[in-house]
Amino acid sequence: MNDWHLASAESQGVGHQKSGTPCQDKTLFQVSGDVAVIALADGAGSASLSHFGATVATETISNLLASEFDGLYM
Repeated sequence: MNDWHLASAESQGVGHQKSGTPCQDKTLFQVSGDVAVIALADGAGSASLSHFGATVATETISNLLASEFDGLYM
């Protein structure tokens, strides 16, 4: 694969910091062979466990895209 430089970040908002609510946004990047995937999930602020759902969403879609890229896009 080419020389890819990947980065991701999440930031807990001020309101969430004050209330003790965890950051509900999740990012994930991975490289698998010739496929590089970057995923972002914006957790639902109204759901108390949305940070877990955002984590599962980014992991699931990243794994699917990395393993099935040719079948999905070719």
